[in-house]
Amino acid sequence: MSKRVTVAARRVLEILNSRQGKELMEAIGHLADELENKVDPERTEMYLFSNIHSIQEKLANVNFNLNSYVRESDPLLGDKLSSLYGEDDTIRVED
Repeated sequence: MSKRVTVAARRVLEILNSRQGKELMEAIGHLADELENKVDPERTEMYLFSNIHSIQEKLANVNFNLNSYVRESDPLLGDKLSSLYGEDDTIRVED
């Protein structure tokens, strides 16, 4: 695995897991709740809600896959024994 990619992946994880990253996700979630509970939403609000929901799912998948990538790239963190015995690594992908 490329060291440069691993460093970049760790940086993205640091940002996602930082206080600002968590505040951003909380604010996005609050906006989604407000839009979802609106009685008569306009078309742009419905599109916005759909986009927000999609972003939330994709960021969760990115976070999961980045954690897996970083863990596998570090021989001290990766579970090399399970790969020797043929256990499948799962990567979450949005359908």
